[in-house]
Amino acid sequence: MRLAEAITVMIVATFTLAQFGEAGIDVDALARQLQTEGAETFVKSRNDLMSVISSKGASLNKNRTLKAVGSIKQHEARESKRANTKGVCIWRHRSSH
Repeated sequence: MRLAEAITVMIVATFTLAQFGEAGIDVDALARQLQTEGAETFVKSRNDLMSVISSKGASLNKNRTLKAVGSIKQHEARESKRANTKGVCIWRHRSSH
């Protein structure tokens, strides 16, 4: 926004607020109310967002844990199978003689 546009916006805003005052509206009370409501809305939205992020994070962690446990169980099963077949020869070495 250019300086001239910013000045125009400020003049219009000041004029509008003056008209509110002339109409019997307490502009300071209105400003306080709007700031309070805006802050409350922002905090609620932020808390909702943080809750969703936390929930998604927990879900991702759970999925990672489940995958890790699955990988560990697969590894343990392979190791158990290897341990059970130790000493069992599935092929024969050909003698070079």
